[in-house]
Amino acid sequence: MKKEYWISSVILVSIFLYMWAVNANMPLIRDDYWYALVWGTPYRLASVSDIFQSLYAHYIIHGGRMTAFLFLDSFLLMGKSWFNPVNAFLYTFLIVLIYWYSQRKITRHFNSSILLLIAFFTWIGLPHFAEVVFWMTGAAVYLFTDVVILLFLLPYYFSWMQHAVFKDTIFAAAGMFLGGVIAGWTIENTAVTMTALSFLASYSAYKRKQLAAWMVSGC
Repeated sequence: MKKEYWISSVILVSIFLYMWAVNANMPLIRDDYWYALVWGTPYRLASVSDIFQSLYAHYIIHGGRMTAFLFLDSFLLMGKSWFNPVNAFLYTFLIVLIYWYSQRKITRHFNSSILLLIAFFTWIGLPHFAEVVFWMTGAAVYLFTDVVILLFLLPYYFSWMQHAVFKDTIFAAAGMFLGGVIAGWTIENTAVTMTALSFLASYSAYKRKQLAAWMVSGC
């Protein structure tokens, strides 16, 4: 187990460092320049208030996806050097999330063969890999939101598998409600799919007489 732990750690750290290196060499492209401006103006984002002004204008004039663009605008304000390690971590965490789903448990101990298999199929399976993982705007819209949605759905998944992640408290209900707003404000099609899955999981729990308040509030 100790050997397996170190092998898995090396795999995850290697993926993280590789992704960080590629991100660091990825320049700003296309929409990155567009979103670096306060929406609808020629002025560059210069403060946190500019971000929210831009998001409001974007929502009214163009479209939603507020969770993705809050993430993107924040890093465009801070600078891409801050974005690179965070994005590398998100990709690595995506692999960990998929591992948790596949093995039906949240764990820090990984089977290195399964971990490599997930990393391989993530690499070849994500469409337009550079655009959804390395490109700053694309990563914010797709990679970041996928991580948010998979994280939000995790309690529903384990509830469906008859494994409680947390107790049904007012704090859990409030947290899942906030999580539902954040995860639901991502992308149009994924938000619809996520809502359907959370509803089906809640309905399944209701049929088993195990429906919890946090399931309803999240949905």
